Amino acid sequence: MRVLLLSQRSLLEANRCLEPRLLGLRILGDVLARATLYAPLLGALACGDLSHVILGTETRGGDGDSDDNGNGNGNGNGTTGRNGNDLDGSELRLDLGPTIPQEPTDGIPYIWIANSPLGQVSKINTDTMIEEGRFWTSEDGHGDPSRTSVSIKGDVVVANRKGGLVKIFGSSTNCPPGGLSSDGPNLVSAWPDKCVAWYLATDFDSQRAVAWTSGETDPDSRITTNEKVWLAGEQENETGVTVMLVDGDSGIVERETTFVLTIDQDDSPGAKFPYRAYGGAVDRDSNFWFTTFGNDAVIVRVGRTDLSVDQWPKEHFSYGFTIDGEGRPWSCGVVLGRFDPDEGQWITRTPDAVGISRIIGFDFGGCMADAEERIWVPVRLDVTNTRFGVASFDTETLDGISIYELPNHVHGISIDNAGRVWGVTGTWTGSGTTDGSQAFRLDPDTGEFDTFSGLTGAYTYSDMTGFALNQTWIPREG
Repeated sequence: MRVLLLSQRSLLEANRCLEPRLLGLRILGDVLARATLYAPLLGALACGDLSHVILGTETRGGDGDSDDNGNGNGNGNGTTGRNGNDLDGSELRLDLGPTIPQEPTDGIPYIWIANSPLGQVSKINTDTMIEEGRFWTSEDGHGDPSRTSVSIKGDVVVANRKGGLVKIFGSSTNCPPGGLSSDGPNLVSAWPDKCVAWYLATDFDSQRAVAWTSGETDPDSRITTNEKVWLAGEQENETGVTVMLVDGDSGIVERETTFVLTIDQDDSPGAKFPYRAYGGAVDRDSNFWFTTFGNDAVIVRVGRTDLSVDQWPKEHFSYGFTIDGEGRPWSCGVVLGRFDPDEGQWITRTPDAVGISRIIGFDFGGCMADAEERIWVPVRLDVTNTRFGVASFDTETLDGISIYELPNHVHGISIDNAGRVWGVTGTWTGSGTTDGSQAFRLDPDTGEFDTFSGLTGAYTYSDMTGFALNQTWIPREG
């Protein structure tokens, strides 16, 4: 048996396979569902097939021919590739049983990538490169998922651009017993998969930025509790941005605030709908940060304890956003920038000022810092938009460290639990054309990479492994 939301669709499905005496569930559910806007919904018992099919996926890469100078093409037909690294100058699903204490994600090797046009998210093992699960992100299948965020415990929340936030348990051992759950791309269970913890319906015309807080982890037991989720959204015909703080266990909105960005308070050409809250992350105090897309925009901090709002100008163009292990916000895309919250100032670098002549430009996409004081950014390697790669930069000086060529444009950047760099191709026509079917796993020291194929219209550039959050959670010495 499995638990379903008391939606009209799931109740009709349940009625078809259950005894007529359970008809009372529908009547009771209709009454309770109208009780409040974010009412917890009862579950209906439905029949389920317990069979599972375990599927794998092909891993490929390039032969990566390179010369004595370290220049490489990154293309080929082998299992790995090597590249040059030259440097030359709300509806809610609730209560699936008691909460199971979980430890932080040390060694949990998963990356969560949204298949936007399918309305699904993929759970990929970063060690084996096998897709172990694929899940719907909304009941109607048209949520248009994009940003994913992974908690300290390894659970994921997926923000749908068209509204709705879903939490999925990262470990199958935390899913309720019985029922169906996806084992891969060819076995996608009907909504909701039994590993869906809850779903929060939201009334936004655009919803993008999402981030877990670190919660509270007991140093002895290593049990993490009190996790929250930050979520930002906006309406097409309104100027404000709404930021919600959601309880990570129940999916209930605990607090929210709506405010107008300073760029919308006058006639400046700043970011407008739907790009006001484009990318989000948390600092070491679990304050929520986000940036607006484009030029003449802002960076915003929302306080964890009091929902206070601070805004600073962001006068350079940016696309992606992340926060490093020291709690410093970064923007990327056209210009690489690091923000100092204490001084309220940006330090920026243009592509011609980082010391790597092969870089023609910073590519549109995300960025992320690793544990070795490097930030990884997608780059373009020629003016015709046919050669692409990723490059690393010193998080203190912003000087270039390494560059590796990849077969395609990389839109999303993430770091896995082993320190490897992941690049998700993304559906994109702005610099080169990709179909969002691939993700590359790169060794940051050798340039060797593996290719995961099988995604559809992937478009994720957020903390899709949980690495960035874990870096802000790790205690600092001194």
